Amino acid sequence: MSGEEATAPPAPAEQAPPQEQQAAGGGDAAAAEPQYRALVLSGFGGYEKVKVQVRRGSPCPRPGEITVRVRACGLNFADLLARQGLYERLPPPPVSPGLECAGTVQAVGEGVTGRQVGDKVMVLARAGLWQEIVTVPANQTYLMPDGMSFEEAAALLVNYITAYMILFDFGNLRPNQSILIHMAAGGVGTAAIQLCKTVENITIFGTASASKHDALRESGVAHPIDYRTMDYVEEVRKISPKGVDVVLDPLGGSDTSKGFNLLKPMGKLITYGVANLLTGQKKNLMAMAKTWWNQFSINALHLLHLNKAVCGYHLGYMDEEVELISGVVDKLVGLYSQGKIKPKIDSVWPFEQVADAMRQMQEKKNIGKVILISHCPFQCYAFKASSRNVRTLASESICTDHTQLLPRSDLCDIKHDASDPSPLNARLSQPAVSEQHISFPKFQTKFFFSGLQAVGDYWLRSMSRQSVNASCYSNH
Repeated sequence: MSGEEATAPPAPAEQAPPQEQQAAGGGDAAAAEPQYRALVLSGFGGYEKVKVQVRRGSPCPRPGEITVRVRACGLNFADLLARQGLYERLPPPPVSPGLECAGTVQAVGEGVTGRQVGDKVMVLARAGLWQEIVTVPANQTYLMPDGMSFEEAAALLVNYITAYMILFDFGNLRPNQSILIHMAAGGVGTAAIQLCKTVENITIFGTASASKHDALRESGVAHPIDYRTMDYVEEVRKISPKGVDVVLDPLGGSDTSKGFNLLKPMGKLITYGVANLLTGQKKNLMAMAKTWWNQFSINALHLLHLNKAVCGYHLGYMDEEVELISGVVDKLVGLYSQGKIKPKIDSVWPFEQVADAMRQMQEKKNIGKVILISHCPFQCYAFKASSRNVRTLASESICTDHTQLLPRSDLCDIKHDASDPSPLNARLSQPAVSEQHISFPKFQTKFFFSGLQAVGDYWLRSMSRQSVNASCYSNH
């Protein structure tokens, strides 16, 4: 799976027990205690399960760790799955989600080399990064290149690592080939399109809703396909009767079979997610059963006769591959510095509007990456750590001057509060969105649902254990 569907290596970022902020007048000692905010998933379910909580204390890095003051966080499809209890790499609630973030090194633990206080870094972890302050192993951090904003840095790691590895390590993409990219306007989709353009004469087919087709054409998609009104298999066959060389499949279920049948001889299908599981705010047992029933399966002898390859990718299970991931990040940073790739930011949301941010992605309204920031740009906090073996950075403003808070003004209106004396009084205002409640048939017994739940959970566990790999490597 990817960052859209599931992702991120190493161990979760260190989590402090969530503590609600006490009422005013709780004493001088409580008032002086350092505080920072975190988004916490209290239980599995809808958007309301993720709330802002205030935590107290001074997280200090242990040997080999660094503490980072977070400036921007990435929202990934895996976070949506995690909220519903469909992402097996998330620790049990209550837990702070978040696979990636970017910020400034605040403190460095004993034995850490290559990182120092004040460095701007990108962070990758299994969970726990939707916080103002995080403490992580130093080898889970990567230096930001010159000229990169914190929002771009929070949009790079999960999506671009996934896109790079499935395109070049598994897909072995070469000049004059063709590719089908599902969810082409999403985070991994936009990253894959940009990376395809680093190879000569690649014909890109991309599925997305019709409203996104102009943006896809501008980004380099030769043949956008509206999956809602068209049969994408037929549309591809009209233009390329033999099919395509590579299919990127984040959907799962019956779409994996369709993708495999679209491959030319020597073609490669890379499956990296099960987005078809996500049909509403909460876990949908019918969608789980349907996806499990239609799951693609093939034996080695059949592959031998068809001259095709099937590859499975899940970044979340590459915990120990530090050198491999670091090598990919180095290549991506190089491509960014050369101007060949640039993360596309769809929208930026404060922690308080995390529900709107998740809705933006889940309803597939985004074109590019959805970003979370812990506060409005005019709010600043100071944080100080103390330890004999820790180098500290004190009294530094957490916030940064966001000159482009909302890259897509058609999604959110920027309004100014006349009562706010700050010149940076831009407020995020999202038009109200009415929820669409989906009704399902009522069954007479609970036995059916409990059995279906058991089947779904078993399928998710078995999927996480299965890894179909192909020895397809590229010197790209």
